Amino acid sequence: MPLITQLRQSIPDALRHSQVPREWLGRWLRIRGSLGGQTEKATSRFLKAYYHSEKTTNLAPLARRIQPVVRAGHLAPLDPPRRSEVSRTLLVKAPGPDGERGVILSYFEYNWHRLLHGIPDWEAFSKKYTLVLLPSWSPTNYEILAHLAARTPDGVPLYLQPANHREREKLATFHQSLRLVDGLACDWVHPRYFEPLPWEQRDIDLLVVSNWAPFKRHWELFHTLSRMPANLRVTCVGQPDSGKTLADIRALQRSFRAPQSIEYLESIPIDQVTALQCRAKVSALFSRWEGGCVAAVETLMAGAVLAMRDDARIGARAHVNSETGVTFLRHNAPDALMRALETGSQLNPRQWAIDHISSDLTMSRLNEQLKSDSLKSGLPWTEDLAAMCYRPYLTFSDQTDYERLAPAAAELHDRYPLLFAEGWLESAKK
Repeated sequence: MPLITQLRQSIPDALRHSQVPREWLGRWLRIRGSLGGQTEKATSRFLKAYYHSEKTTNLAPLARRIQPVVRAGHLAPLDPPRRSEVSRTLLVKAPGPDGERGVILSYFEYNWHRLLHGIPDWEAFSKKYTLVLLPSWSPTNYEILAHLAARTPDGVPLYLQPANHREREKLATFHQSLRLVDGLACDWVHPRYFEPLPWEQRDIDLLVVSNWAPFKRHWELFHTLSRMPANLRVTCVGQPDSGKTLADIRALQRSFRAPQSIEYLESIPIDQVTALQCRAKVSALFSRWEGGCVAAVETLMAGAVLAMRDDARIGARAHVNSETGVTFLRHNAPDALMRALETGSQLNPRQWAIDHISSDLTMSRLNEQLKSDSLKSGLPWTEDLAAMCYRPYLTFSDQTDYERLAPAAAELHDRYPLLFAEGWLESAKK
């Protein structure tokens, strides 16, 4: 493999994923904000600084600057969202009598933006519904969070399940209205969709499920494969993203001279992805930074060994242990993956995932937290949350819940027709 090919990818990649320049950018934005007085522009700089910073010594002073402005509602207005109707948002509990609140789960930050734009009477909405936010990235969008906190009445909790445990302290410091939920935003996969094959029947050595975007770092996959046996059975599943196509990925494989005959599959249905995961011995992620990564949890439920970078800033990195998978860095990736293929039959990733992070467990924990908080606040709790999971997005575990919750969903459509379009509950899973 030509050295120049490797350097063109590795040097920008190292700079992009280093926290050091992010911390310095955060400090610079904080200084710029401090010089801007009590203006919306200064607050925007503080919020950007908070997004980039991680050290507690930087976060606490920024939070002290941000919180009074949020309380006063003096924030720069957000641009209108490109689309008005929510997607990937699910009503898991209908409002009840005597002030019993309904519960809405909203996945992806752009949907939080749509909620802000589409609900003019936020105080009235907050009295009727509890909102649980599921971020798709870490760090999440603190500008949108600031607007949500500013709109939420005092004493009303705004629940959020982090995409990464590393962000918990940062989120807890940001604003007192945020109430963090146990678990991770990727922990919503139900084991019943997976029928894992026995190890000796699995015919895919290495599976990679991702989109074709640069942050998925296919270049490191091919750099790794260039140092591994040519007869490895490798399958890559993806879809176009960030302007990158399958043609770009194939060209990248050629440039790194990865010798394997890779099977590429693009934009295939979730059931087909699941079948591949159940046939795979090892499923690998080469990303260094993203959100929780639902595909990683799917891998575990499929009984495949999960391989990730040891330094990955991905929520599901917390799920890699002696029972579930292996970690690697660029220098030892081929050895780590070959070791996973040799010893993977001794691991038990599926059972570990069922015991610790299944969607039913995640919902049970959320239900207990919301129930306890409601009762402590003097609000009734007569009905539990409807169980849900990702498939690949939000769907009810029991499909009869669509019919049961349809009247409450229709009421939201009648009240906010541009936000909750007709049939919005069914569209959450698309």
